[in-house]
Amino acid sequence: MQPLAAAPTWRVQVLHADLATGQLTAEMSAPADGCPAGPFDVDLPPAYDNLLPLAAALHPVLHLVGPVAQPGGRIRPRRVVLEPDYLVNVTTIAECAQASGTIPEWALLNAFLPDETSRPLVVGNLVNMLLDEEVSHAAQQYEWAAGAPADNAGSQVENSDLAPADGQPLPTDNPQLTLDNQPLPAEFDLEGFFKRRLFRSNPLTISALPDFQTRTGVPELLGDLRRHYRTLRASRAQGFIAGSRTGYQQQPLRVADCFLEPSFLSATYGLQGRLDLLHESPTGYDIIELKSSTKVPHGEPWSNHAAQAQLYRLLLESVFGADGATAGRGRTSILYSNAAPDQAPVRRVDQDAELVDRLLSARNQLVGTELLLARATGPGAVAQLLAPVLHPNLAALPPFGKAKAEKMAQAWAAADPVERAYCLEMTRFVAREMRLTLLGDDARPGDAGGQAGLWRLPAARKHQNFSLLDGLELSEDHSNAPDTARDGLGPTSSSGARPGAAKSTSGPATRSFFTHSVKLLALSC
Repeated sequence: MQPLAAAPTWRVQVLHADLATGQLTAEMSAPADGCPAGPFDVDLPPAYDNLLPLAAALHPVLHLVGPVAQPGGRIRPRRVVLEPDYLVNVTTIAECAQASGTIPEWALLNAFLPDETSRPLVVGNLVNMLLDEEVSHAAQQYEWAAGAPADNAGSQVENSDLAPADGQPLPTDNPQLTLDNQPLPAEFDLEGFFKRRLFRSNPLTISALPDFQTRTGVPELLGDLRRHYRTLRASRAQGFIAGSRTGYQQQPLRVADCFLEPSFLSATYGLQGRLDLLHESPTGYDIIELKSSTKVPHGEPWSNHAAQAQLYRLLLESVFGADGATAGRGRTSILYSNAAPDQAPVRRVDQDAELVDRLLSARNQLVGTELLLARATGPGAVAQLLAPVLHPNLAALPPFGKAKAEKMAQAWAAADPVERAYCLEMTRFVAREMRLTLLGDDARPGDAGGQAGLWRLPAARKHQNFSLLDGLELSEDHSNAPDTARDGLGPTSSSGARPGAAKSTSGPATRSFFTHSVKLLALSC
């Protein structure tokens, strides 16, 4: 019983699923060398047993990752992904991981809870901005030093802790990267950021904070941000290294090789996500996930934080391969910006294959439920599928979610029949729209295939429906321009970055339509 020589992932169509016997029969979606030519039975790994009822109801497409031939022609995969073209955000699934275990129902329940603008949420967004500014400033400073005259470059690097990790001297033959022939400030101007850009970044949300209603609120908010920034700056200066690492993993990260908030999607695992910081090095791709939590763990990272980081690692392995030379050898870390002075802010995250399996199983459960909602024929079927939301098992939920779930259940109990019927029908409508947005509709002439058309449709079909414009060229790049550029509009949004600068990329649209629609629906009840 050895892995088959064909592709490491098979795309199959479920033909039959027998709940009584546990038998699952499938066939290849398209013929492929080294794969069965006809139907075959699939042995589901124990972590994916919950997939059988969904397979029986939906007859979906599955990805069999790492298939292994068994006696009698059966196939046993390492992992199973239900409807892999239906992308789910990593953060949505990671929240299912709690200290008490993995709670698949939490993802569905959380979609119905109303958004609340809280101080920790706003502080978290602002701290993420500070990380971007700190890394970008350090990269630009290194870039200036690399292109400055030799007599200035040496002293500049000595004062800024930006010398290359390998100890090689900086190049000095690139004078085009100077800024009015003047060196950049040695440190990022935090107070200037507070005065000129903090409020402008999100004026309505910040103004709505209770801090703005008291005399001491704003100074306290700025004081908290200064404390977070000190941790960010110290961690950046040390190369974002976790003290528990050894060997090559103690090499500091070079800011010039960092990407800020890059987005990735995996058509293999049905996941998408945006990392806070990605570092590229000869030893692999390193992940830094920033967390500004009010409470910082004394030991291992919180369960949901570690789960999020591990799913990001899975994304990278899916994109770049896990051959031990690239994504598989990278470092995965959590940076707690609110860590106390006697706490290590950077914590290592070791890959846990069993946890990843449980998270993928939770993803399958969520996707299957949403697709069943889209297929539901009436309010009774919708209400049955929404039982974890309308009648939650409070004992199984995490402590911070019990009050929210109970509030949702009370709102449903207090609703009259008309309100209930409206909510159930609107949920079914939103689920259908979500399926159309992500998967498209092959029955519609000229359909673009939804978000999945990005990788499912051939180039000729994309040209036909104008979803592919591959003759365009980037003529100008102002992504690193100062705030005063373009008559005060600041830098333009661009996927490119000058060599040596911290790079920022943008990615696919998130699956927020379903979440925000059902949250509005919950509020209406």
